[in-house]
Amino acid sequence: MSERRVPPPPLLPEDENPSPELTALRDRHAAIRDAARSRHQNAGALLNSRCYIKSFDGGTVEIGFQSQLLVDKALGDHAVLQAMSDAVGSIAGCPVKVVPLVWDVLQRNVPGAAKRAILQTQVPCACCNGPAIWYLVCPHCDG
Repeated sequence: MSERRVPPPPLLPEDENPSPELTALRDRHAAIRDAARSRHQNAGALLNSRCYIKSFDGGTVEIGFQSQLLVDKALGDHAVLQAMSDAVGSIAGCPVKVVPLVWDVLQRNVPGAAKRAILQTQVPCACCNGPAIWYLVCPHCDG
């Protein structure tokens, strides 16, 4: 099966310096997805969507999804949720509870740049020096 590349997760203002544990889990997204798929096909399919590990506190992992529909699919089938928890736990090296939720950053759309990744950046636009805080491109000049 071909490997799907996972874009880097969006950064929220409170998440500018993610913990090493959170970074390690995010870096192993493909392995988590494959482990979930081996446990339950639908769990792998959900983790193949645009989703990211939002937080990891050692016992709970929040996985942010782009839509409520995907969250409902994860919550609607205990076997899917258990497969996701077991897969993340196998990579994390400890039992975890997966909590699926809608991550609002994944819902943001940039007019004229819908196919571009939406990531937070603290770097101002090089063209107009305007704020480019929530976009890879400046929302003012598209630079």
